[in-house]
Amino acid sequence: MGLVSDVTESDTDRLRALLASQFDLAIGDLTEDARFVEDLAFDSLQMLELHGIASDLGLAYSDGGLAETFGELRSLYHSRTSDGGSAGTRTVAQAGDDGREATATKPASRQGRLVLTPPLTTAIFDLVPPVHSDVPFLYALATSSETGHRWRYQGRVPPVEKFETELWQSVLTQFVVRRRADGEPVGLVVCYGADVNNGHASLGAVFTPRVSGSGQAVQVVGKFLGHVFDNWRFHKIYLEVPEQNFAAIRSGEGKVFEFEGRLKRHFFYQGRYWDRLILAVTRERFQNLRDSELRDSGTNRPAIDTEEE
Repeated sequence: MGLVSDVTESDTDRLRALLASQFDLAIGDLTEDARFVEDLAFDSLQMLELHGIASDLGLAYSDGGLAETFGELRSLYHSRTSDGGSAGTRTVAQAGDDGREATATKPASRQGRLVLTPPLTTAIFDLVPPVHSDVPFLYALATSSETGHRWRYQGRVPPVEKFETELWQSVLTQFVVRRRADGEPVGLVVCYGADVNNGHASLGAVFTPRVSGSGQAVQVVGKFLGHVFDNWRFHKIYLEVPEQNFAAIRSGEGKVFEFEGRLKRHFFYQGRYWDRLILAVTRERFQNLRDSELRDSGTNRPAIDTEEE
C-alpha cells in the first residue's frame, strides 16, 4: 500500500511540474482544488493546449470538457496509469530536436497518400452546412441574452423569417457545429465580408455557453480557419472581438494572431460603451502553426518521464 502511495505521489509531482513549466505557473498554484479557468486564469487557447497535453498523456475527455481542476486532471492521469496504460503513447517513433527518440502520431500525408481536403471534424465535433431545420437553433443563438449581444443583431430580435432570409447575407461560407456523439448543434462558424481581390476576409464564431471558453471552441475555429485558407487565396483573416471578450484568447497575441486596431467606444452594452478590437491571422503564421503541429504532433511539449522497472 505504501509503494502504491509513493508512486501516486511521484506521478502527481511529475504532472504538476509539467503543467507548471508549460504554463509558467508556480508549483504551489497547482493545488488539488485549483480551477484552471477561474483560479489560474486559463483562456481558451490555454485550455486547448491543456487538452493537447492530456491527449499526449493518453487521457480521453468527453464533450463536457476535460477537467475543471488540477485534482480532477490528476485523478484522470492516475486512473490511466493504474489501468496499465502508458502516458503519451504514439504510433510512430521519431527523433526529437535533441536527438532522443520521441513518439508522435503519423500525419495522414505520411501514410502513403496526401490529404488535399482535410475533414471538417474534430475529436468531438463535426462542421456541417446549415439547412432549414437548423434555423430554430441558429435563431436562438443569435438572439439569446448570453450570446446575441456580440453577434450579428447585437441584442435586436428580428422576425424569424427575416433572420432566415439574411442568414447568408455577405457570407462566403459557414458551418453549424454539431457534437459527433448525438448530432446536437452547439455553434456556428462563419467567413464573411470576403474581399477576394485584395486577399482578406473576416471570421466569426458563436457557441453555446457550455462550449465557449473550454478550448474546444478554439479547436473548431482553427479547423474552420484552415478550411478557409485551403480553399481561398486570402493572405489574412480578420477577427473582430468585443473588448470584454479579449481575455478569452489573450495568450494567442503574437503567437496565433496580431493586434491590428481598436475601434474605441464602438458599441453599447450593459450600460456602457466598449471598444471593438481588430485582430488578424496571416496565412504565413497559420501555416507555420499547422506545420509545427504536423511535424511534432505535440512532442515539443515537455514529457513526463516514467521509470521502468
